[in-house]
Amino acid sequence: MIEAEKKFKVLGGIEEAKKLTEELESGRLYDSLAITLRIEAKAAKKRFLAALNGEDKHTYNDAVFLEFGRRFPVAKKVIGMIRRGDRKRLNRKMAGILADVIKLTIETCAKLELPVYPRTDEIVCRQRDEAKVHEILSAYFLDQTFVHAKVGGRRVSFIPTQARAE
Repeated sequence: MIEAEKKFKVLGGIEEAKKLTEELESGRLYDSLAITLRIEAKAAKKRFLAALNGEDKHTYNDAVFLEFGRRFPVAKKVIGMIRRGDRKRLNRKMAGILADVIKLTIETCAKLELPVYPRTDEIVCRQRDEAKVHEILSAYFLDQTFVHAKVGGRRVSFIPTQARAE
């Protein structure tokens, strides 16, 4: 891995990736950015994602993204490299992963005879099926991203093997 870090000039990436993974899995990233900048967590998330997705050329220089870059300079550099090559590539990759997770969840729910349907970036289900669908979706998200999902405002840190498709 160190060779790859040298090749792409992102030394320290492995260490930083571990730290960033912890922030993402714990759900602390937006909260900690918000506290540092004295704004609400929802605002921090919205501004960070706007910068990440390139919705506005100036948001890449937003204070939230700059603070993220101060904490995670390698990640900021990699994001910058991706954006310079193709601004939409990062967003397409994330959208593709989410689409795969949703597809697998729907297929598994169909096998378990749990009626669900997708709506924008969520899965709608009966209230009594919520916990099971939550487990299935979270398990597939972890499989695809190696990050514990935050689904419906709750962070999930387990993989329910009984929920997986055969």
